[in-house]
Amino acid sequence: MSKQSLIPCLRYADAPAAMEFLCVAFGFERHAVYGDDGDPFTACGYCVIDDPDAHFERARAAGADIVTAPHANEGYPGRRCNARDPEGNDWDFGTYDPWAA
Repeated sequence: MSKQSLIPCLRYADAPAAMEFLCVAFGFERHAVYGDDGDPFTACGYCVIDDPDAHFERARAAGADIVTAPHANEGYPGRRCNARDPEGNDWDFGTYDPWAA
């Protein structure tokens, strides 16, 4: 699999709780955390992963708000699922890699 990167820029009302949830539910790791005093807002992100089914089970077990269970993409290759974190940010996880050859 090719190397992928995800660099979300998100604000949360309770940033420490949000970071803990993202690490437990979605398998993220803290690499750099920068705080500011801006107002909270929601955002979305797409993560290229190998196994949406296993990822879905992990997110569901951690209490993620499931939007769509794993399913085949319509109109393009791959499989994906979608969930929201506790503050309503939308996260898509799928096998479709727009940079793949």
